[in-house]
Amino acid sequence: MPRETIGARSKRGTNSCVFRATIGKDASLAEPILGAPHTGSDTVNKMTSNSHRFASSTTTPFPNQVADICRTLKGAALLFGIGATLAVTACSADDSAVPPGSGGSNGTSGSNGNSGTNGQSGTNGESGSNGVAGSAGSNGGTGGMAGSGMGGSGGSGNAGAGGAAGAGGAGGSAGGGACDTTPGKAMQFHSKIKDMIAGDIGADGPSGDGPRTLELWAKFIGAESWTAEQSIIELGKPNGPNHVWGIDMSGRNGTSGVFGPYTNGVSDNNGTNAPPQLVNTPVDIGWLHLSWAYEGNGGKLEFTVDGNVLPTQVPAPGFMLNLTPGLVLLGASQNFGNEGWDGIMDEVRIWKVYRTPQQVKDNMKVRLKGTEAGLSAYYNFDEATGTDVGDVTKTASKTLKSCTAAGGACPSANTAMATRVTSDIPGPFTCAP
Repeated sequence: MPRETIGARSKRGTNSCVFRATIGKDASLAEPILGAPHTGSDTVNKMTSNSHRFASSTTTPFPNQVADICRTLKGAALLFGIGATLAVTACSADDSAVPPGSGGSNGTSGSNGNSGTNGQSGTNGESGSNGVAGSAGSNGGTGGMAGSGMGGSGGSGNAGAGGAAGAGGAGGSAGGGACDTTPGKAMQFHSKIKDMIAGDIGADGPSGDGPRTLELWAKFIGAESWTAEQSIIELGKPNGPNHVWGIDMSGRNGTSGVFGPYTNGVSDNNGTNAPPQLVNTPVDIGWLHLSWAYEGNGGKLEFTVDGNVLPTQVPAPGFMLNLTPGLVLLGASQNFGNEGWDGIMDEVRIWKVYRTPQQVKDNMKVRLKGTEAGLSAYYNFDEATGTDVGDVTKTASKTLKSCTAAGGACPSANTAMATRVTSDIPGPFTCAP
């Protein structure tokens, strides 16, 4: 507290005193009355007034007047002596009774942590700094409260209590699951050798005449990438008409690249004059996004490149598909040439629902969670090493493996292994909400 305020308090304290004078023929100095609500200046004024009255009295003999004046002067001296002593005592007492140390301001709460970029955990807020304890007062100054503020200073006396610890900052909100928007890894396959990867995802995959969508990114690295009847991906097994669902190539038509999405029945798009052609396409065009979708129940079949629909062979009305469930083969076909496609693939997605061309386009550069409705399996090839390919949900039954022997989803044994490489799909990618 400022010194001016302390002085004001001492003038109103209970230690002030005043004298009462009884004036009459036998005037005498009054006894001090403690606790009267008057100031020292009031006492001086009354004494001065009494002196004038003593001097003007005509009924008191001169010796008595002298005696009275002497007593008055002695009283004044006593008054000032006692008053000064009391004033000093009051000031001293008030000075020593310094108010408790002012509490420091509360510690600033730590700021909330950011949402983990891309689902990362927020950082914990910093705790507030401890308040410095107030110095002792005559009655023990209270220590500074938590925060960066200093404790109030005090006079001598018992030690003030230490400042309370600053409250910890609130922890940042936890982010969602981590999502890496870099393309990560991809898998490279080679023509003229067998380096297939296969597996059986069972009832999780599309089947029969039900709806389906197959999509992936494919990198075309040269003329071999367009060789006819070399399959990029195939679902099912050709035990009869329309038992498979796949994407292969139909060669080149001048400067156009010709695709061959197929059912092994009603829509196979074979030959260089097949409808799905990408005009003015270099053989090493690089990454293209491909999708092959069926609406189900004799509905639409749609093939897209980078989300844009290319025409395909249109089946006669009333057709039905009969996809063998579960089997997945990458880099080749069960029956149409095991020495498969030459290129690199990434972001393979198998759906048991029909995805519109717009949905395909909107999500082809989105890293999915793997739990989206209708998504049967999702392979991004981001394992660090090896040729096993796991679904992003880490479901063991959806793992695809190199074909070391014929059987199951593998039509024959490999002569080489596919190669895991760094993916360079042009971005940017975003994370699924």
